Formats: sequence, C-alpha cells, structure tokens
Amino acid sequence: EIELTNPTSVQYMDRGLLFPIVVNQMTELRVNYIVSDSLFIDIEKKDSKKVKLKIDSTRISLEPLHRVTSRISILPDSVELTGPKSFMDTVGNEYFITLDERSIDDPIDIRVPVAPSGTPISSNPSEVRVSFNVERFYKESITVPISYAGFPADSSKYPEIPVITVNYLISRSLRKEYYPSDFIVAADLSMMDMTDSTVTAMLIYAPPEVTEPSLDPSRIKVIYE
Repeated sequence: EIELTNPTSVQYMDRGLLFPIVVNQMTELRVNYIVSDSLFIDIEKKDSKKVKLKIDSTRISLEPLHRVTSRISILPDSVELTGPKSFMDTVGNEYFITLDERSIDDPIDIRVPVAPSGTPISSNPSEVRVSFNVERFYKESITVPISYAGFPADSSKYPEIPVITVNYLISRSLRKEYYPSDFIVAADLSMMDMTDSTVTAMLIYAPPEVTEPSLDPSRIKVIYE
C-alpha cells in the first residue's frame, strides 16, 4: 500500500521512493531491488455537477416494425454526477443514459443505472426509472387517384397512370380501414423534368395517425401525342 499525502500533485514515484515503502511492508523477505523504474500516477480532483437526463430515442433497440409511441419518462429527470474534473469539464447541462435492453417489443418500465459500470463516474441517485410505450406497426397500402394539374384539355400531354399506391405504417391500436378519399396525391405538369419527361407525385394529405408514408411510383411518366 502506497499512501499519497498530496495525490493530485504526484505524477510518478521512482525506484528510490518505492524501495523503502516495499521493504517496510515485506518484512519477512529481503528485497534486493525493484525492477520497475517508475510508478506513474494519474489522480484528479473530483468535481460534481447537476445534469438533466436524456435518452436518445434513435438508439433504442426495437424489434422490427416496433416504434416508441409515448413520451420517454425518466424519474427523477435530474441527478448529480461526480467524477474526475477533466471529464466533468466536458459534461454539459444534459447527460444521455443508455438502455441495455435489446429487441424491445413491449412497453418498458425499468430501473436504469446512470453511470456506466467500470467508469470513474458516480451519480446521486445511482439509478432512475425509465418508462415508455412500445407498439407494433403494420405495413399497409392503398390505391389512390392522382389529382393532376396543368395538363392540356386536348390530351396532347397526359399522365401514364391515373392512380398511385400509397404505402404506410400504422400502429396496432390505431389500425383501421382507410378509403382512397382519406388521402390526397397530386402531380403538376409545370414541374415536369424535361430530361426524362416525368413529374413528381406529391402526397398532399394523409391521416395524421399514418406514419412513414411513401408513394409507388414516386415519379410519373408524361405521354406525348
């Protein structure tokens, strides 16, 4: 055991300082020499800071087609962190904690440690309660008529298709039957790309509970007569 009277100012101890310490503690042996030239020491002052806890929702491991469908609750939402001053100087007012759970497919209500194990950081309290809702989502699609604008009445230019497929995800609790009139898709001839004679299909409206909507195809060929 090596006692340091002023730990934060000592950066190393050479063989000359170590030898008497070792000899005094190994009285049943005769110590001839110490092989190591120096013992390097890195001890910092402690510092503390109160931080607000956050969770990066994009890094939560979910089963495929599952989504977080509620606010992520952290109780308490603030803790006091303590650690080496050099680390604490890099900590802002927010501190992100990590969930170890993988492939989550059910609502979460668990105790989560704030400071990762094996690090010189501690927190008060050491754990917080994290809860949020998780739901399974379903892939759905519907065929919707396209509202065209700017096409001439003489049909010298007309779109290749009259309808389009809208793909989307819907949660289990909100899943229901939709009708084509629940969606609005439009395309404007004035926005035609002259390089390939196509116009972009635009989703103007979808029910608010629908997520990640996409159109297939996303571009529509314009036919010339």
